[in-house]
Amino acid sequence: MGVTIAYRGQLDDRASLPKLTADIQGACRELGWSCKDVETLVREGTDGCAGLSGVSLQTHPRCEWLHLHFDADGHLTNHFYWALLSDSDYAARVSAMLSENQRALRQLMGGERAERQKEHSGGTLVDVVEVDPSSLDLAQGVRYNWVKTQYAGSAAHVGVCGVLRHLKERYASGLIVDDDSGYFEHRNLANLERALAEVEVLVHRVTREVRSIPSGSVQTPRDLIERLKRALVRPKDDLH
Repeated sequence: MGVTIAYRGQLDDRASLPKLTADIQGACRELGWSCKDVETLVREGTDGCAGLSGVSLQTHPRCEWLHLHFDADGHLTNHFYWALLSDSDYAARVSAMLSENQRALRQLMGGERAERQKEHSGGTLVDVVEVDPSSLDLAQGVRYNWVKTQYAGSAAHVGVCGVLRHLKERYASGLIVDDDSGYFEHRNLANLERALAEVEVLVHRVTREVRSIPSGSVQTPRDLIERLKRALVRPKDDLH
């Protein structure tokens, strides 16, 4: 949950990447933003960056990193999906982790199901939905990138949009940006701040609702979802 900017596209000219990288690094130095090139990320052991070029930057400590990573054809590339595609060992580890998480969830829900049936004979229960890692569309996912700005404030969001606008205007004319707040397209700061504030209210409601659940009580996914739905549909001006 939170205001997110999604982006995808390709450089008009792959040969312009060194100039773009220098532009971003210079702007980050001037503005005091954190910035790391792909070579640094590879040295630090960030999975999925090997074979890519570009930079990652952070406009605020509470903002997610904005990754401008490009493959050999100049496509913006999601390095997590890139790692799954290019590193079979890494893909196997992720697949094993997902399988283990699903196994643990099945065990947990099995226990909750038994307890629930004792209280409500014949009640409807929610089964665990399993995800087959091999079914993930990696070729599609590798082209999609996103950065969440929700917890960093409007200035950080504006900064991310500024970088993406520079990329679109100078280097990637076909860049597609989907900004939850609409700021990238309309540059309406009031609407951006309103969107951030509204999501903050919803986050607080969800947190409060979860914390209000009595310790040790049994909650099926359906129970929890219904509680949260009721909390989220209250008027947006209900701040307390």
